[in-house]
Amino acid sequence: MVSVAVVTYKHEAYIREALDSILMQQVNFLYEIVVGDDCSPDRTPEILREYAQRYPDRFVLLLREKNMGATANSYDIKCHCRGRYIAQLEGDDFWTDPHKLQKQVDFLEAHPEYIGTAHMHNVVDENSRPVPGVEGYCVPGPFTMADYVVEGELPGQTATLVYRNIYLHPAHDYSIEARAHDFRSDVTVTLILLSLGNIYTFADSMSSRRMVRKRGASNWNSVSMTRDVQAEECLLSERLLCWRRDEFGLTEDGKARMGMWEENALILFVKHPTKKRLNVLKEVLREISGTCCWPLRCLRLIPGILYKKVWKREKN
Repeated sequence: MVSVAVVTYKHEAYIREALDSILMQQVNFLYEIVVGDDCSPDRTPEILREYAQRYPDRFVLLLREKNMGATANSYDIKCHCRGRYIAQLEGDDFWTDPHKLQKQVDFLEAHPEYIGTAHMHNVVDENSRPVPGVEGYCVPGPFTMADYVVEGELPGQTATLVYRNIYLHPAHDYSIEARAHDFRSDVTVTLILLSLGNIYTFADSMSSRRMVRKRGASNWNSVSMTRDVQAEECLLSERLLCWRRDEFGLTEDGKARMGMWEENALILFVKHPTKKRLNVLKEVLREISGTCCWPLRCLRLIPGILYKKVWKREKN
């Protein structure tokens, strides 16, 4: 009935808690645990083999011989999932409600109009203690494309998602998850799902997200400390819009947003010109215009951007 897709890398300190939270689930159906370890240099693979030996009928291990990257690993795991539904969990997070899977599956079985479900979650530190002043986010009830696009929200954190297995018989190109960004897949998966239907979010808190921000850690909060997040966000958004355009078409609002990210890419480069930002600008303009003549594209944008800057200054 369910395939639990577990993404893990350098999680030896957390992976037992994650796996135990899956195994504690009280359900009336069969489920498998498909774990993709992205060539961890620590004891994570060893721990996974231990669990697979204890539960040989439950685990499917995908132990990479070389590092694929987080999103490529995540996408490949899902392509190996055989269940009717997919539940997601990263190796440093964990579930807290033993009835989580049953609740979400029961809802989807009774409501075929929804593509997936999510729920509230807690935020904990590296020692599994609540982080003061930080709470999970969730808007209970139906979550639509408008919530995602207009409000800029997500229905829930990765560990909260359970959705129909769209990878069994793919009707569209879902490999965009691996191509849009090398690390972040949450916004991509959300866009894919909402392109196929709405997501129902529960007010119940049924999982914990680990928040760690320190050098050397493998989570996004830590990795992003050394990366140009603004430029990557710009490129990610543009790639997702292009995917949506190619697979489903764009509304007028979607077309306007493509222009917005086009201007953002140029503004980022003008503010702080780096090789990375130049490459981002090139790709964004090439994706939109269908041509490699990006300098001419830039020249066409500059008057409008300068006008906006002058207008804002005069207004202030």
